[in-house]
Amino acid sequence: MKRSILVLLLAAGVWVGCEAPAPEQTVPVTPENRVPDWAADAIFYQIFPERFRNGDPTNDPTRESLETPIVPSEAWEISPWTGDWYARADWEQELGDDFYEDGVFHRRYGGDLQGVIDKLDYLKELGINAIYFNPVFYARSLHKYDGNTYHHIDPYFGPDPEGDFALMAEETSDPDTWHFTAADRLFLQLIEEAHNRGIRVIIDGVWNHTGRDFFAFDDIRKNQAESPYRDWYIVEQFDDPYTPENEFRYKGWWGVESLPEFADTEDGTDLHPGPKEYIFDATARWMDPNGDGDPSDGIDGWRLDVANEVPIRFWADWNAHVRSLNPQAYTVTEIWENAASFIENGGFSATMNYYGFAFPVKGFLIDNAIPPSRFVELIEEFEKVSAKDVHYLDLKTASNIPYPYICHSRNTHCKAFAAHFPFYQVMGLDAFINDHLGFYLHAKNYTCSTLKVGTHADYSVEQIHEATIWWALVRLGCLQEADVPEFPVHRQILNSCRSEEGKRTFEVIYKYTIQEDEFFRMIPGFQNFQKITIGEPLATSDGASVVSQWEGRIFMPLYHTRSNDGFFVLKEID
Repeated sequence: MKRSILVLLLAAGVWVGCEAPAPEQTVPVTPENRVPDWAADAIFYQIFPERFRNGDPTNDPTRESLETPIVPSEAWEISPWTGDWYARADWEQELGDDFYEDGVFHRRYGGDLQGVIDKLDYLKELGINAIYFNPVFYARSLHKYDGNTYHHIDPYFGPDPEGDFALMAEETSDPDTWHFTAADRLFLQLIEEAHNRGIRVIIDGVWNHTGRDFFAFDDIRKNQAESPYRDWYIVEQFDDPYTPENEFRYKGWWGVESLPEFADTEDGTDLHPGPKEYIFDATARWMDPNGDGDPSDGIDGWRLDVANEVPIRFWADWNAHVRSLNPQAYTVTEIWENAASFIENGGFSATMNYYGFAFPVKGFLIDNAIPPSRFVELIEEFEKVSAKDVHYLDLKTASNIPYPYICHSRNTHCKAFAAHFPFYQVMGLDAFINDHLGFYLHAKNYTCSTLKVGTHADYSVEQIHEATIWWALVRLGCLQEADVPEFPVHRQILNSCRSEEGKRTFEVIYKYTIQEDEFFRMIPGFQNFQKITIGEPLATSDGASVVSQWEGRIFMPLYHTRSNDGFFVLKEID
């Protein structure tokens, strides 16, 4: 039996404290071989290249280079560097009234690598000794997290965009065909000049997904099932050339079609061999550009985006590869909760400090959700609580629930905990709602899940809740089945209320938010998890029809007036 058991019923929630088995460590790692000495004294300066400085107006982006080049009018132009942020250009007003969708997202200011090089002395005078670059690889979007290549710097950051694109068009996935473009060479010059000033360089890596113009995905779009890269991505359906419709469907990161996700191995423990090999090649290209075994001409480390959505086996291998190239490399994972075990098992140096600092600061200074005393406690205590110590299970009823379901965030601890239950799983709802209690629990590093079982007036819900508590205690290892005489009965109760479809996992991809003066009405009859099709009427807004833009499941359709969440849309995932 585990050494401690704690069950506390509070506000319809269940706190379960015990030691769950630690995740299996994939490779032995120690601070000595994953954290370079220089990192302890590093003072980072973060640069979003497109918005830092326009050092070369001759390489400015064009209207055709944008993510949606057809949308902006012919009047589109580079935004003035010192212009009023809230002043809308003529082309923005022509697009529409939305400040961001019809303006900001299409703006470009022409920031480039030359602008950074010109200001390296200024940065040095500030006292910094490390630069962290947001994505520098070629991409069409403003943010460039939709990389269309990971072995080329964006041509619009360099001196010869047209020439760079011509060179890139000659290449394949074979590194022997890769050129160093003008932008690539300018980036290497930037690294050299930064190193000459004692400044290290870290860049963003996004190994979970790409943009749609990435060579492998572009080949799939053109050749469909005949593409040699067909298994690199999660393709749900290829196009049928004998029909007028385009049936091509694939998984995008969190449902975003412009960010197709790389596939994992069949057992889910690693990234698919194709993209994995490509990423390893691209990694070596930037860490030892001339391939002579001396990493001094390369970058000093990486910041890895959405790392928890890539299998841990990949990270263990990748970090080992990184340190074989440069033992003094610094790798930082983007994890939104306590990342201690992820860092250890994946071989990372550190994590972004969301959990230990950003969340408490946001809760105290921005959201006004916690008092000063609690802010101090969180800052002082966050290192003392391990993710395996406490699980929070919020037991609730609902007004529209044909089958029980369990909601949780996308982090690995929550997913592992939810997998113990024979119910539907819904991931990512926390990204669409304001949940101050959830913020508090995540800040304390508890594993949090919400289980909704039965309707408000269903008295059998009490039996299901009781069975859930005992089930959780046993499955977490706090108790053995033999310690709970009624455990077979509890198992039977839980299995009896599961859906005929069995366990399914969904992620929230859309939320319809009701505006303050909007007259919104759901079409009667929808139930949780009911399948919906593209173009299907779901509700009315001020008398106009609201139709589905997705093939998926409807979730939490609103049939009362006590919320501004009209409905959510779910997409089933493996």
